[in-house]
Amino acid sequence: MLQERIFIFAFNRSSEGYISPDSCYRGYFDGQDFIPRKIGYCESIEELYKYDYVQFFGDNGAQMHIPKREYRDLLESMKSSYLEVFGKEQISLF
Repeated sequence: MLQERIFIFAFNRSSEGYISPDSCYRGYFDGQDFIPRKIGYCESIEELYKYDYVQFFGDNGAQMHIPKREYRDLLESMKSSYLEVFGKEQISLF
């Protein structure tokens, strides 16, 4: 069974007009925590706030596209998106 995840992409506006999706992938949200793509690339949710745009993708495609001017609590936005896609909240065992 595939793990239920919301994939997180973040990028800055480009004057060249195109951005490679691979270079924008920052990690995923498993319903409880943001898991970075790799250490040193984007290590926390806080680092996402430095980008111009953050996007969430779930099983049914794009979930959210959030420009920097509309950033609020990205963790809460991830939880909301996860609930929308998978219909359940992850419960912490600890």
